Amino acid sequence: MSFVAICLLALRRDTNGIYRPLILFFSANAFTEAVSIFEAFPEYGYFKDLSLIAVIISIPAFLLLAPALWFYVRGLTSETRHAVTKKDAKHFIPFVLGIIACSFLLFSPATIRHQIIGDGDGPTTAWIVAVTLMILFVMLMWAGQVTLYIIALIRRISIYRARLKDVFASTEGRELTWIVWMIVLLVATVIIILPDFIIGFPDPISFLPSVIGVVLIGFLSIWGLRQMPGFIVTGETELPNAETAEDDLQASRQPLIKYEKSALTPEDTSRIAKKIETAMAVDKLYLDPNLSLRVLAKHVAVPPNYVSQTLNGQIGETFFDYINRWRINYAKPLLMSSDETVLNITYDAGFNSRSSFYKAFKKETGLTPTAYRSSRATA
Repeated sequence: MSFVAICLLALRRDTNGIYRPLILFFSANAFTEAVSIFEAFPEYGYFKDLSLIAVIISIPAFLLLAPALWFYVRGLTSETRHAVTKKDAKHFIPFVLGIIACSFLLFSPATIRHQIIGDGDGPTTAWIVAVTLMILFVMLMWAGQVTLYIIALIRRISIYRARLKDVFASTEGRELTWIVWMIVLLVATVIIILPDFIIGFPDPISFLPSVIGVVLIGFLSIWGLRQMPGFIVTGETELPNAETAEDDLQASRQPLIKYEKSALTPEDTSRIAKKIETAMAVDKLYLDPNLSLRVLAKHVAVPPNYVSQTLNGQIGETFFDYINRWRINYAKPLLMSSDETVLNITYDAGFNSRSSFYKAFKKETGLTPTAYRSSRATA
């Protein structure tokens, strides 16, 4: 499965380098999957030692999975092209430490390898104790690494989702909900695989790590190959003046800090607010299902960051909530006075899907569109 995904990704035109970390992820996973191939060999002699060597080689590969996934998600959520730089080398320190620790075991005599991770017997020497402790350290380091990356991924996706509402009126296909579910699988992997490394599972449930691994890779193969970046589209960004992704995503959660150095005066923001209101009331720009902050800024001839500042500061709403409020107000009379289906009204009002319309409508009115329409008959 990993090999097929690597081939498909290699054939994809990736000008922004977003999918390269995904190739690294699947390549590392291919090493971990190779263990199951060697385990099919007879459990004796040369083949048995070959299986242990495959296990040893696969251990450092596990330490590449979380960083590769992090770089992939960072690419999807960045507002600018975000290539891997020298500063990112710290992410690969656990991998290097894993190679060093496993090298001691790999180049040890076969009898010692079997005694440490196999079923061999023999006297316990200082060398065996030292190498065993190193391997145990690597396993614990992997668990800690995955835990830290899970926390970082959850935090980044949370900030990213909030940021989407500053830029887009419709966020379908950009929210990365599937990654959240994949993180749940990662948590399950840590909980299950680590004890399996240390004490092993009883035969009836020994297949669990493999099942979770297959589901995780299948999940990433299906969705990872089809997911487009949230902000970078066709080689450009929705916010051409944005800073680096990390700085901009952080600033989006601190609007006062973000705008404190702005050159806009209160008179400027009032003037921009009036232009935005005119674009909605007169030009009905909110009916455009593909409306974004960039499109609105171009329409009112104001830089995107000034429009964003006016919406958050002067009007007091995110771009997403502001546009959807206009769309809901447009849909209300249609629901009450026309016989159009809710689906038709959904698209007429500028929404891209029925689910997003229902969610926004209930948030604004406390009722679903159907319940709101039914209130006409009972009024």
